[in-house]
Amino acid sequence: MNASEIEGNGVKHNSKLDSVLGFISDNQIVKVIRWGLLYNMPLIMVGALVIMVLNLPIVQFSDALTALFGENWQTLCLLIHKGTYRIMSLSTLLAVSYSLVRDYNDSKFENQNHMITVLTALACYVIISPETGQPLDETYTGTTSMLRAILVALLASYLFLFLSTHLPRRKKLYTYNADALLVTSLSSVVPVLLTIATFALARIVIDVTGLSSSASAAGSAMLEVLFQHGRSLWTVILYCLLSHLLWFIGIHGTNIMESIAQELFVTATDTNLALVAAGAAPTEIFTKEFMDVFIFMGGAGCTLGLLIALFLTGHISRANGIAHYSIFPGIFNINESIVYGLPIIFNPYYIIPFLATPIALGISSFIAFSSGLVPLTTVRVAWTTPIFISGYVSTGSVAGLVLQVVNLVISILIYFPFVRLYEKQMSRNNAKLFQQITQEYDNVDPNHPPRLLERNDEIGVLVRALASELREALSGKDIGLYMAFQPKSFFDGTVFGAEALLRWNHPRYGHISPPVTLGIANEAGLTIPLGTWVLEASLAGLTEMHALGYMITLSVNLSPNQIRTDELLPQQISDSIQLHKLDPSYLELELTEHTAMDQSQATRNRMEQLKALGVSISIDDFGMGSSSLLYLRDFYANIVKLDLSLVQTLDSSQYSQEIVRSIVTLCGQLKVELIAEGVETQVQLQALQAMGCYRYQGWYFSKALPLEDFLEYAKAHGVVAQPPHPIES
Repeated sequence: MNASEIEGNGVKHNSKLDSVLGFISDNQIVKVIRWGLLYNMPLIMVGALVIMVLNLPIVQFSDALTALFGENWQTLCLLIHKGTYRIMSLSTLLAVSYSLVRDYNDSKFENQNHMITVLTALACYVIISPETGQPLDETYTGTTSMLRAILVALLASYLFLFLSTHLPRRKKLYTYNADALLVTSLSSVVPVLLTIATFALARIVIDVTGLSSSASAAGSAMLEVLFQHGRSLWTVILYCLLSHLLWFIGIHGTNIMESIAQELFVTATDTNLALVAAGAAPTEIFTKEFMDVFIFMGGAGCTLGLLIALFLTGHISRANGIAHYSIFPGIFNINESIVYGLPIIFNPYYIIPFLATPIALGISSFIAFSSGLVPLTTVRVAWTTPIFISGYVSTGSVAGLVLQVVNLVISILIYFPFVRLYEKQMSRNNAKLFQQITQEYDNVDPNHPPRLLERNDEIGVLVRALASELREALSGKDIGLYMAFQPKSFFDGTVFGAEALLRWNHPRYGHISPPVTLGIANEAGLTIPLGTWVLEASLAGLTEMHALGYMITLSVNLSPNQIRTDELLPQQISDSIQLHKLDPSYLELELTEHTAMDQSQATRNRMEQLKALGVSISIDDFGMGSSSLLYLRDFYANIVKLDLSLVQTLDSSQYSQEIVRSIVTLCGQLKVELIAEGVETQVQLQALQAMGCYRYQGWYFSKALPLEDFLEYAKAHGVVAQPPHPIES
């Protein structure tokens, strides 16, 4: 499966814009920043909740909290805010540094210590931050210094990792008695020293040259020049553009531009209020309420429109999960969870709509107010007042509410195509991850099975999502899990039996191979529930076959884990046979895997119990291994299936031919039924018949089919309830 197969409907991945955005999004630095912000999500969500509680514009709500908890409830919220938003730059620094070293280890195969790298980046951040009389001022730990924190995390971590990798190491540190962490710490002393010294030197240069104060003065002067013409539509557009550019690169644009907002928009609100109080008509369009109520709906960038656009796509993705958590704070114009969690900052897919939406809403609102369609704002409204309420209250008119509806629709329309592009990029990334997962499970070493479920990277997240969906499927939810039936045939194509095979047609990833499904089930502890589901679905299919007169046998696979660990397996199979009113002789239990089965007494007893039910036992992938012969020796198996590799090398290997002849002879002497699976060509079929093997299964006859298709196949090719005498060659 490739990425294009799971993109679904919509525009194909052929636009130059999508290609450029995808290239930027896949850049290592962009991915590292995105991962670092996602690590911060718990703090962001908690901080957003506290801000909402503190600023909720409902007096009764505050009074109720005071009545329940006293005045200290606000102190509690402020302390939580201190531990979340007021350390956001610091936590982002640590998370981005950790993400970088994790990705560096994966790509460079270097065993660098995560904690040493992170601590080095923290030390560099403390050094590079200006002196304020304390190690770290809130100015450099809160949301306003996100860009500084991200840059230091990247530069310091890259420098430390480069030095750690390329500097010669002193071999005498590596002794047999040395503690591993001690060795790593000692070998990191020089790289840490050089990294910290580099940032200390940079701090000295900045202080001596006055670069920091010069840059700050230049920024202030530029803002004064840009906004010297007072309030106008151009001023609003420029304000939105600059503040949102700052947001996009990780700087809290609203806080940075606060002085401009106070001078331009807050004073305009005061002017209108004074005029109304004096009995005059208001004159100012561009008030603080104009900005908060009609442009920043849902927060900076009008992200309420983005949240709705995410829901409208209907896709199941991480973005939609974040949208579910962000919609309630977004109603109160608190959007840090979507800005940092999606994320919007440093996300090339959202830079255009994030910048364009506020500008478009500023223009539409200006037209509505200047034309008289909507009364000017004359009531001061808290910035957390929900949409529609704020529009009505600030203008004293339903027209204000209608304008918010129009602006919200405009924002959705702007965001929607970019949401689709981003979702397709996420699908492509997930397709790549899914291919890696498939390779891991398809090439599994039985002695060292993968533990993907425990991984803390994107692969681990995807495997856990698949495991959750598999669990839902076993509880009755339809996500494409079903049983297919592959015919077992004689030389002329007549059907005498079938094998029930598990299939998973995932709504997003398409066909998931059985090794992946079984691997996820094993890791998630779902082997026994999955085995139960397979048995019930298989017997239901067999019941329908018999009801239509097709009296054939059906083989159902059992995993070694079921045999070893499920004490209730024999009773469960017995109950299922009775429930479906089946003759047990029509059921074959097929044991899979090449490796030797557990020969403990408990397992042997379970095998005896299964045989006592009257069912047949089949050995899959039968060769000349010890496990296969042991099951024949102990009279557990009365059916064997030739190893696929033997069948497929019959026309090229004399050894395979001799082994097959030996197995045919052995089965004939022991009166054990022999089936050749994996038959794909007529040459293989004729060779097997010549050697005395008369029962076959494979794509030469048919692939595994859904039940309805299998019944059609059986009808077309004929069914025999009892196997005929061997056909003489």
